[in-house]
Amino acid sequence: MAIASALASVAQTLSRFSMDICLYMSSEYRFIDFPDEYVTGSSIMPQKRNPDVFELIRGRSNVIQSLPGQIAILNSNLQSGYNRDLQLLKQLIFGGFEEVRECIEIMLLMLNNIKVRKNITENPVYNSIFSTEEVNRLVKQGIPFRDAYKAVSQMVKNSTFSKTILSDYVHEGSIGNLCNKEIADLFETRMKGFNSKPANELVAILMQHVTM
Repeated sequence: MAIASALASVAQTLSRFSMDICLYMSSEYRFIDFPDEYVTGSSIMPQKRNPDVFELIRGRSNVIQSLPGQIAILNSNLQSGYNRDLQLLKQLIFGGFEEVRECIEIMLLMLNNIKVRKNITENPVYNSIFSTEEVNRLVKQGIPFRDAYKAVSQMVKNSTFSKTILSDYVHEGSIGNLCNKEIADLFETRMKGFNSKPANELVAILMQHVTM
């Protein structure tokens, strides 16, 4: 059951990530895209670009998440001791490993070819995401937070709010100063503290036992 739960946990991450990809590829977002050879079109709508790979990963991962439930049901009405029913566990667990391995491999292939659109926030539809930063900027100018909040909120409601330039938002963690490098450095430092083997080595060891 522990192995099945671990596989289900990995599958849940793959499934949710795939859902995000499908969402961000949609015509309403268009945050990301992939080369033509990695997507399919529509039989009737010329503009469609279907993320079939991620839809299939999502579907297969959702099935894998049912493994703990399948095993629980398999054991639900067995008497104590060994029962021949338990030989079906091998098919479930080994099949789960194979499904997860294939999903991870194709996921890596796709992500190595992902295209992230630049300058997305230049679209006026995203102006409102700058509203919090604008409140903070006004506070730095000496305006009480409550007054700044009300003023910007009213502009957003009236559709009169327009973002200022990114250089106006420079405090740490702001949209103009995300501190990505500092976050990456901190991540690397914390990861070194675990003193563990790289994930690809652990996966290789795990797959050796699966294929034995």
